[in-house]
Amino acid sequence: MLIIVGRAYNNVYNASMRKNLTANEPYTLFTLPNNLRVLHVPFPTTANVLVQMNGLVGRRAELNSEIGAAHFLEHLFFDGTSKRPTSYALSTFLEHFGAEYNGITSTETVEYFVRILGEHAEG
Repeated sequence: MLIIVGRAYNNVYNASMRKNLTANEPYTLFTLPNNLRVLHVPFPTTANVLVQMNGLVGRRAELNSEIGAAHFLEHLFFDGTSKRPTSYALSTFLEHFGAEYNGITSTETVEYFVRILGEHAEG
């Protein structure tokens, strides 16, 4: 599941993909075409955006021939993007703007997150 918390970050998804759970709930839950579930929790008064991806897979889900795969994927997550194609370019950008970012691999789950000032977040 991808979790987005912070300022409205509407350029991440198309409004037609969203489904408000009820009119009284301040969050949106929807599924992207690739079946990734997204929880968007807007906090319009905060300066930060948190993008966090959680997966219900970890070391315990690996076969003996796959030991370390979940942790390896954690490193690939921060290996670069189409706009910043190397880990160095990505980390330089994030650190320049004071972002916090990390990945965690446990026995049962994986988690990757980036927290950055909303004015520096990109879609």
